[in-house]
Amino acid sequence: MVVRPRGQGALVLSPAKLAVFALLHSVVVTWVLSARVPASTTPAGRSVTGAAATGHHGSSAVPGPPPFCAEPLPHFIGTAVLAAHVALVLVVVCVLVVREVLRRKGRPHDSLPVRFGFATLTSVAAVAMTPLVASVSLGALPSLRQFLVDAATVGRCAFLLALVLTVLIGLPWRQRVPAPVQLPTT
Repeated sequence: MVVRPRGQGALVLSPAKLAVFALLHSVVVTWVLSARVPASTTPAGRSVTGAAATGHHGSSAVPGPPPFCAEPLPHFIGTAVLAAHVALVLVVVCVLVVREVLRRKGRPHDSLPVRFGFATLTSVAAVAMTPLVASVSLGALPSLRQFLVDAATVGRCAFLLALVLTVLIGLPWRQRVPAPVQLPTT
């Protein structure tokens, strides 16, 4: 006689899916912010900043992005990879929050409301990392108005991306079904 234990079983995280969610969310944030990155370097690699009355070290100088490359593509890739580290931590926190809510409510671990909830949490996480990525890619924190515009765009794009990813690759966890217990027969 085979008996399956009660309960829903343990959830197992999928590192590959977590990495995909984190990397693509960091690309969304970097892509939105790269639209307003000024051309900071010339083809010769010299930094170009706006003219200022007090010199380039003064308070009125226009800060540009860190000139660690002369081409926009390596700058974009480098910023996205740096942002992916933060995004990975935030996506793992989102997974833990969703799993805890599901455990407390006794809900199924893969349903449409769960996918919407996870997409919402990851988009909020992407919005939360926008100022950090902006400070790295732009060299300064954006103004409040610009941050709100960027955050709204990041939130929309990240939510849509998370929904598409949950449909294509699924949620970044799977449910481990408890092994059946073989009872001795008499």
